[in-house]
Amino acid sequence: MNDYHEFEDFLSRHSKVFFKPDNTYCGNVIELWNTDDSEITELYEKASKRTAVLDEPVIQHPDLARINPDCLNTVRMYTLMIQDTCHFVAPGFRMGRRGSIVDNIEKGGLAAGVDIRTGTIISPAYDLKMNEYPVHPDTGVQITGYSIPNWTELLRFAKECAKACPRQVCRMGFCGTRKRLRTD
Repeated sequence: MNDYHEFEDFLSRHSKVFFKPDNTYCGNVIELWNTDDSEITELYEKASKRTAVLDEPVIQHPDLARINPDCLNTVRMYTLMIQDTCHFVAPGFRMGRRGSIVDNIEKGGLAAGVDIRTGTIISPAYDLKMNEYPVHPDTGVQITGYSIPNWTELLRFAKECAKACPRQVCRMGFCGTRKRLRTD
C-alpha cells in the first residue's frame, strides 16, 4: 500500500493481519501482526519497504479447524487440462501444528493424501522427515478417514479455475470457510 490513510483504515478494521512479502515460498517470512498492540507508523514503514500482501485472517470451516485450529489447513492439488477436459492430479491436505501460523511442511506442518472421488483423507499424515502420523500430534484427531467438507463444491470450483487458467497444468490451493471456498 502506498497510501498511509488506506493502510491505517485497513488496520483499523482488523485486529490481526497477515503480512506476506512477495517472492517468498514455503511460509517463509509471513508474519501475523496484532494491530491492537502495534504502532501503525512502524507497521506502515515495514510494509512500504517491500512488495507484500496484507490479508485479514480467514476463519476456516469448523470441521477443518478441529484438525488444527492454530492456522489455516489447506487442500492442494494439480489440474491438468487436456483439450476441454479437466483432470485432477495428486490432491493432498496440509495441516499446521500448534503455534504455527502456516501449514507448510517446511515449517513443521503435515501432509496427507486425499481420495479424489470422495474427499476422504486416505493416508496418514507425514512431516518433512517422513515421520508418520495417523492422528494429529497436537489435537489427537484421527487423520486417515477424515472427510474434507464441501468436496464436490471444491472440485467444481477447481475445474472452473483450471478452465480459466492459461496454462495446461495448474497448482491450486484451497481453504474451506464457513461460508464458501477461497483460493490462493
